[in-house]
Amino acid sequence: MSSLKRNNVAIIADWDADGAVSAAVIVYSQKYEGIYPVKKSLDIDLYPSEPYGAFKRLDTLYCYESLVFLDIPVIKISIDQIVIYRDRCKDTKIIYIDHHLSTHRELDKLMKIVDEALVGYVPTSKIAYDRILMAGARTNQRLEKFVSTIYYMDQGLKVPEDLRRIMRLLADVSKYMAYKKDEETWIKIVNWMAPRIVHSYLDHNVLTKIRGYVEKIDQEMKSFANEIAVSAQRIGVFRFIDARKKWRRKGASSLASVLYRIFRAPVAVIVSDPHEPDKALLIIKYPGKAYKIARYIEERGLLISIGGHPSLAIIRFDLEKLGEIKDLLNKIRI
Repeated sequence: MSSLKRNNVAIIADWDADGAVSAAVIVYSQKYEGIYPVKKSLDIDLYPSEPYGAFKRLDTLYCYESLVFLDIPVIKISIDQIVIYRDRCKDTKIIYIDHHLSTHRELDKLMKIVDEALVGYVPTSKIAYDRILMAGARTNQRLEKFVSTIYYMDQGLKVPEDLRRIMRLLADVSKYMAYKKDEETWIKIVNWMAPRIVHSYLDHNVLTKIRGYVEKIDQEMKSFANEIAVSAQRIGVFRFIDARKKWRRKGASSLASVLYRIFRAPVAVIVSDPHEPDKALLIIKYPGKAYKIARYIEERGLLISIGGHPSLAIIRFDLEKLGEIKDLLNKIRI
């Protein structure tokens, strides 16, 4: 695309609940408060996305007054794609707000090519909310409840009773979007969380659709997890399951989490790479330690890439390395 300008703000955010709440924070600050990232009231173009799609989208994106990335981990193509966009859209203010560990690792490079990089160890929505308050935005009680709930969920803390309904809604949104990638519904939810009017309601049909789909998925997931749990091997501290022949869909991270609840022990699950048959994905669920273990495996040259959070790591590797990875897992005692 040529350097066509669009006089508003674009947000590219992750599909999950943290991404949606983060987007709502910026919509509130920009559209209703006129504070951040641009000091005037501007409309927002919302683009939910997974990481690869987020950066490939830059090829066809307008030159906005500001472009905000939210809860999108830096991956292999990120830096180059942002540089290309920057060269084409020199006046666009680019802001990057995230908490993924892969983004921390590339922070020095990122800071050289964006106008503002806010990378922390709390959920992206908390980083974004603190930033808009620093910029002068007024507090919004409802939005603050969403941000707080995400924080409790992310940190593995007990969610207060008055936030339990919000927690269930956000958990449902994350699950639903992981499977459906429903852009229209995602945008409705973001705009519902962000408005100035305190008493606004989300279309009941939207909530019914999300809840019904999630109940169906949860039932199928629990049934499948119980079925394959009997095939688990004890490898070191892990319950290890090779699900390549049985798992052929999205949601492998959710599967690992369900298996963790079944075993109440660290879990390592292998599923097929949907794009390359000679590659596979290893999902490790181990609260507070999963990503450290992934880095340990990376340091030994056994993987292609890693993603995720401290408690859940997603490792992509060549299948020929599987034996070595299993041997390494067997030695881990943390």
